[in-house]
Amino acid sequence: MIGVALALLSCTVVGAILTRALGLRVERAAFLGVSMLLGVAVPACVLFTCSVIGIRWSTTIVVGGTLFIAIAAALAGRRNERVVDSVIGSRRRSVVPAIIDAVTMIS
Repeated sequence: MIGVALALLSCTVVGAILTRALGLRVERAAFLGVSMLLGVAVPACVLFTCSVIGIRWSTTIVVGGTLFIAIAAALAGRRNERVVDSVIGSRRRSVVPAIIDAVTMIS
C-alpha cells in the first residue's frame, strides 16, 4: 500500500512538472488531477516505447525513462522565456467537491 501511494505521489510530481512545462492553464482545483493524469501517462509512454523498440520491461527502465522525461520537461520549462502561471485561482470554492474528493481518497 505504501509503495502504491509513493508511486502515485511521484507520478503526480512528474505530472506537475509537465503541466508547468507545457504551460497548461488549468484551475487550481483541477491542477492536481491534470498532474496525476499526465504523470501516469509518462510511465505508460515509456513502457509503450520499450514495447515498440523490443526492449524488455524492467523497473530500472521505467524509473530512468520517467526521470529523464521529468528532467527534460523541467529544463524546457526553465528555458521558456515567457513565464505563464499554469494555475488560475478558482472563483468560489464549494464544499461538495471537497467532500467527494475526501471520500474518494479515503476509499
